[in-house]
Amino acid sequence: CNRQSKEVTVVFRGTKNSHNWFQNLKVAMKSYPNPLPITDEYPGREETFGLHTGFALYLMRRRRDIEMTKIEEILNKAESIGKELGDDYKLCITGKILL
Repeated sequence: CNRQSKEVTVVFRGTKNSHNWFQNLKVAMKSYPNPLPITDEYPGREETFGLHTGFALYLMRRRRDIEMTKIEEILNKAESIGKELGDDYKLCITGKILL
């Protein structure tokens, strides 16, 4: 979180092991509902978004310990920080495949 520039950056570490590579091979795109807590209307907001199936298995699997998906956990944290920063913060999401 860069409070001075009002930017919240979510970074995914990318491919790390053979299990990750196996998931990478699941290349089909699947449509998902725009996840909570992003319920506010904003320019360009879509009701659904496309996601790589292998990555979706990681993001959409419900965790047993906190009963949330990884995407819900990430977005809740980003929204919490965003509320602290105010309405004009920027959310950046990035990642990398390690070769």
